[in-house]
Amino acid sequence: GNPFLESVRIADYVREHTGPDDTIAVLGSEPEIYFYSHRHSATGYIYTYGLMEPQRYARQMQQEMIHEIEDARPKYLISVAMAYSWLRRPDSEQAIFTWANEYMEQNYDVDGLVNIRPKEIDYFFGHVPPPMDSLKDHILIYKRKSLVASWSRHSGAARASSSFSIQRSPETNSPAGTVLRLHPAGRTYRSRCG
Repeated sequence: GNPFLESVRIADYVREHTGPDDTIAVLGSEPEIYFYSHRHSATGYIYTYGLMEPQRYARQMQQEMIHEIEDARPKYLISVAMAYSWLRRPDSEQAIFTWANEYMEQNYDVDGLVNIRPKEIDYFFGHVPPPMDSLKDHILIYKRKSLVASWSRHSGAARASSSFSIQRSPETNSPAGTVLRLHPAGRTYRSRCG
């Protein structure tokens, strides 16, 4: 299902680490995070279901969402790697996932992880945990890199990086056959989402 209970804790963390004028963006269909955090969305697309439908405006809608997020430069970006938050299909447009990988790598650091397992939920805020065997349903919380940190990374003073990538798994052609990889400071997390 959708992460309704988890969204409350995520929103609390985001609210505690942002100001009232800061915007956030949620990649997925979890508008309750905006409501509980009392923060405005960086985009008008607070649901992503329409972006995944096989319809002629899907790519245009994804491009609009991308431009709105880039223009707003939200302080936090919350990436929901759960099938029900996207309702992705085999013929869904994929541009948003390609963009998310590049944009987050360049502009954000991983600041939290919520790993949702059948009988328990792991919350990691303010740090990234050691690698886990596999992640299925989870939410990644990204914080915008500061100008100082970005300059340090580009000058070679720091090498920590993180990226979000979604790739079709070669072993399956199903919509759920997507692999999410997160590489914070050399750690790799793999999960199936879609």
